[in-house]
Amino acid sequence: KRKSKTLSLTHKFYTPKGLLALQVDTIFSPNGTSRESRVRWEYDAMGRNIKLIEAEGTPDAKITHKAYTPRGELAKLTKPDGTEVFYTYNDLNQLILIHSSDGTVHHEMSYNRLGHLQTSDGLVRKT
Repeated sequence: KRKSKTLSLTHKFYTPKGLLALQVDTIFSPNGTSRESRVRWEYDAMGRNIKLIEAEGTPDAKITHKAYTPRGELAKLTKPDGTEVFYTYNDLNQLILIHSSDGTVHHEMSYNRLGHLQTSDGLVRKT
């Protein structure tokens, strides 16, 4: 009979509104040691994710911030390295431009009268 071993264990914790707030993963090694990885989500009063902390509580922690327009669309994402990604919308709440502070992303979209995506072109460079 084959013995089974637990390789990983995940615990998820939620806010009172049912939004994922914390995920704790424990990874077990064959030699009996284990390590823990924590990811935390923070939300605004509207339930929108405004902060993501990966590897929380470690020197390698990475924090991503999100900001929203008054209408609720994603306006800006600040990556862990400080790069900002901006999102622009037209009066019909359609995404028309994504661009980054470091110039690696510039993507434009346009829509027809029915609101369907008509053109999408841009630059996404990997650094």
